[in-house]
Amino acid sequence: MLRRAYRLSASTRAIASSVAPSSAHACMYSDAAELRSQLLDAALKHVKQHGWTTASLTAGARDLQLSPAAAGMFSRGAGELVEHLIRQHNKQLAQELQSNQQEFSKLPVRQRIAIAIRKRLEMNAKYMDVWPQALAIVAQPTNAPAAAKLLFQLLDDIWYAAGDTSTDVNWYTKRALLAAVYTSTELYMLTDFSPGYHDTWEQLDRRIADVLWIGGAVRNATAVPQQILTAFLQPVTGTGYASSYGSYSSSSTPSSSSSRSPASSGWAEGSAAADTAAAAVETVHAARQLRLVTTPTGMVV
Repeated sequence: MLRRAYRLSASTRAIASSVAPSSAHACMYSDAAELRSQLLDAALKHVKQHGWTTASLTAGARDLQLSPAAAGMFSRGAGELVEHLIRQHNKQLAQELQSNQQEFSKLPVRQRIAIAIRKRLEMNAKYMDVWPQALAIVAQPTNAPAAAKLLFQLLDDIWYAAGDTSTDVNWYTKRALLAAVYTSTELYMLTDFSPGYHDTWEQLDRRIADVLWIGGAVRNATAVPQQILTAFLQPVTGTGYASSYGSYSSSSTPSSSSSRSPASSGWAEGSAAADTAAAAVETVHAARQLRLVTTPTGMVV
């Protein structure tokens, strides 16, 4: 029993040894989560020099007087570093939108969305020189599900601040359309060298206008049966709708006789990634339904 208690995993031993230099220094961290957060914050200071790499994590560990082995606590390495920054920026935007909710609610919906996206993208400007690498990292299969969840949480906060209270299939439509706007504008920003990213913001306004027009057309097309939408989505995503509100069911899998039968592992991996991303979106949707219990009255686009 005692022998088993002293059997530490490799990662636990790395953390223990990393805080060993000073017992007083070790007391600064109440738990492993706080240690991870402090290390990621320290690593962000070295991203401009070392990029989104393990070298930045190692440099951050040295800043905190920790062993370089502390960087090994991040199984996905640079992917977790990028996600940490995205999570921080999303939280910062949500707080700003909430603190200015009274003034924000007086603006037209189109302007609310444009301001929110612009504020969020401006937070990336500090890291613009290394942001292409960050986008490439979060697009990797091991990081894509977490990145998709962070993106939909961001879009959900923006629509919520804009007054959206939908919980039906429109919830998915609006966030999917806005996801296209956000990602395309983010990519456009990478190659924009105009003063103050002026061209990027003009591009953003054009895309938002397109989305609001498309969203209105989709909402007015009430004659299209829900069964048609379900029949279209099932072969494309490998998933089906479990309810009339469009909840994804990850249990649907293609049969062996299907023309899309996973003869190669690539299709199977893509299907699994799609299911994982769909589950992440469902988590955000469930959180929205809970938050709507106390939502203020707002305009629904």
